[in-house]
Amino acid sequence: MNERPTVPNMTEVCALPGHAGLRSDARRNQRTILQAAARLLAEDPSASMQAIADAAGVSRPTVYRRFPRRDELIDAIRAEAMAEVLERLEAAAASQEPAAAALERLIRELAGVAARYPLLMELFRKTQHEGPPPQKRALPQAARAFDALVARGLRDGTLRAGLRADVLRQVTIGGLAVALRLGHETGRDSDEIGSDVASIVLGGVRATG
Repeated sequence: MNERPTVPNMTEVCALPGHAGLRSDARRNQRTILQAAARLLAEDPSASMQAIADAAGVSRPTVYRRFPRRDELIDAIRAEAMAEVLERLEAAAASQEPAAAALERLIRELAGVAARYPLLMELFRKTQHEGPPPQKRALPQAARAFDALVARGLRDGTLRAGLRADVLRQVTIGGLAVALRLGHETGRDSDEIGSDVASIVLGGVRATG
């Protein structure tokens, strides 16, 4: 009998760097800083901490107090993005709706997360070549959650038989990365891009008949 893949929980997500022990207002402030930094650093990797502070609407000492070094800031951006990804993956894997419908919604939501955190796609591409760094526990958790959703789709018959979750993961990530990059160049909205990618992916994996 096949074991159902383990789905990560948000307790594990909150243990990622930069999340532990923060009040809700501090978390909101930190998310604002990280989203601003993610946008600026994707456009200009040499963007200054002052520029990041200005974009986030806070003082430079506030940024430095939270992230004394640039590599800590980048790690926190990745952790924040992965926390959002895991939250959506967990919800999709645990939902009661047909798995194909949950997958379609998930892809649209992931497009939104990736648009807010452009460095997230860079992290995924780097991981494909080098493997996940030991401290990035969220990456294997995300894969397990995605696999759980695919396994449910095979059980409920909404995804075609014989579908490989690892291949579908790579297709989804790659499709989103390329589409979002093109969308950034043409000014297309991430919601439209997510819907297009979801339509293409589901057209190939949804069970028919």
